[in-house]
Amino acid sequence: MIKINKFTISLIVITTLFLQVSQCSKINFDIYHTTDEINLLLQQLDGNCEGYSLNLANDDPDIYEVTLSSLESDKPLKALIIFGEHPRELISPETGLNFLKSLCGQSQFGDYELTQKIRDNYDLKLIINSNPNSRRLVEEGDYCKRENPNFVDINRNWGSHWEHVQDEQRQVNSGEAPFSEIETQVLKKIATDFSPNVFISIHSGTLGLYTPYAYTNQRAERNEEHMINIVSDIQKKYCKNCSVGAAGKEVGYLCPGTCLDYIYETLEADYSFAFEIYSNENEIHQALEGSSFLQMRSRNQRLRHTFRRSEQFRPSSCFLQSSSESSNDTDSDSLSDLFSDSYQQCFLFFNPESHDDYDFVIDNWTKALYETLNHVTDNKTL
Repeated sequence: MIKINKFTISLIVITTLFLQVSQCSKINFDIYHTTDEINLLLQQLDGNCEGYSLNLANDDPDIYEVTLSSLESDKPLKALIIFGEHPRELISPETGLNFLKSLCGQSQFGDYELTQKIRDNYDLKLIINSNPNSRRLVEEGDYCKRENPNFVDINRNWGSHWEHVQDEQRQVNSGEAPFSEIETQVLKKIATDFSPNVFISIHSGTLGLYTPYAYTNQRAERNEEHMINIVSDIQKKYCKNCSVGAAGKEVGYLCPGTCLDYIYETLEADYSFAFEIYSNENEIHQALEGSSFLQMRSRNQRLRHTFRRSEQFRPSSCFLQSSSESSNDTDSDSLSDLFSDSYQQCFLFFNPESHDDYDFVIDNWTKALYETLNHVTDNKTL
């Protein structure tokens, strides 16, 4: 029998009321791709998309690097876009897949003229799934997973104003040193070798169009006006509720050690952006915003290890399912329900659940990425 102290019981009661577990719908996970399915789709495009090449940049984790070479220009612009740094943000790689398929003429959301303009003027480098091993954990039901398997946030592990941070409540661990993690080592090499003019990192959980810097509340010093003009236009057309501006100023907290700052500052990209592309606007999301739910989840993570995760947690179900041999102990059942509902809310916090919402997000942000790149093409300052 599991022993639970008074603090834990109080936490269960408060959290259960807070999450309102009585109304719980089944997560529709069928519309999302698994990591293996993403890899297969990338392989299938090889040979079926002009100018396309695929490179396995690293075996474990299996990070694939997609290159789309310019179809016309001798001196193309270079754009690097990375998706899926935080694995719980499933919609990020899904948007990357749709964007890639559109550029290859294999998506219903494609626009021929805009596609041709990008393909003619750019060498593109896309990392569709930057944190694949942790995404696999999300696919198995760990919907709150933000870090890599070493519990390091890879978007705090870059060597730009890196600080040693270990905040369990917010799942922010910067690692033992800059580039201590294999994921950031791989991404750094790709970015350094490519030396992009344009860099974009795609996230979810809020709505925002951000420019450097993230480590301070000061604005970028180089090309800041052009970057702000671009994201302001994207806001008007594709995300009216997006906040716009320097990340450290607009997000509300400072983020040292990000790819946004490193690629802008160290690699001297002319344009560096972080797009936050999805926010669940229902009542649960509004109640949870401000990280109180996410902090609660981290505090309770230790308790979750009491349970046999592989047998009890079903990613396709709204609640933890007890195995036939499991105890009928009331405290155990209460904790099971608590953790299951918590994890479901994590999924809904960062990702659309319905087909319609999913299609809208990937369509909208594919168009926004097109527009961003074409804005840069139209500027004559590079």
